[in-house]
Amino acid sequence: MHVPRYRRNYLAGVSANLETVSRHLPPDFRVRLYYQVPPGSPTLGKLCDLACRHSKLDLCDVERNPKYHNASILYPLVWRFLPLVDPQVSLLLSRDLDSEITAREAAALREFLDHPEAKVHVMRDNQGHDIGMLGEQSNTVNFDLIKIFFLWTFNR
Repeated sequence: MHVPRYRRNYLAGVSANLETVSRHLPPDFRVRLYYQVPPGSPTLGKLCDLACRHSKLDLCDVERNPKYHNASILYPLVWRFLPLVDPQVSLLLSRDLDSEITAREAAALREFLDHPEAKVHVMRDNQGHDIGMLGEQSNTVNFDLIKIFFLWTFNR
């Protein structure tokens, strides 16, 4: 069933994914959520409640990024790649907030992690997706180009 964007409950998806990460993924996995919420918005309180209930959640205000300061100059769909230029991050998994991780995906990820020579893993078999791949467009992602883009954007 297609739910119009303005009626989706993205935070419910975040909460469900946090539960899944805790159950199916290695203990050191964290969920980093980049957000831009106006001061005083009720959404900010909901995000804070989520962070208090889930120790694996890192909230990152894109307007107050420690390395790049105001990263909101980037198109929001690109925020998911900010961890690529963060030295604290050794592995990046990217997904939409309301797209819940399945047990099948978690198993595929564990298999990917068992092969350290592998650099990129793309999986798309969720029956809820009724349009083509948007955020990743192909099975080959040139992370070096993405890093260069971020470095160029913030160092000019």
